[in-house]
Amino acid sequence: MRDILSVTQAPIIFSHLGAYSVQKHLRHVPDGVLRSVRRNDGIVMVTFVCRFLNTKYPELASIHDMVDI
Repeated sequence: MRDILSVTQAPIIFSHLGAYSVQKHLRHVPDGVLRSVRRNDGIVMVTFVCRFLNTKYPELASIHDMVDI
């Protein structure tokens, strides 16, 4: 992520991710990278995977879990 942001001049898109500071998962984006994407005028899209929304009971994940995050 950081390597691409250091060389690109075009805005980038990270899709199907989340914020690492909210949930410690390897596919999520660290805060420093999120700030770099903002400076790059890029976007970060989020994913609504049940096991990310409700880690204890993923089969019960709901919109309320998303709002709580």
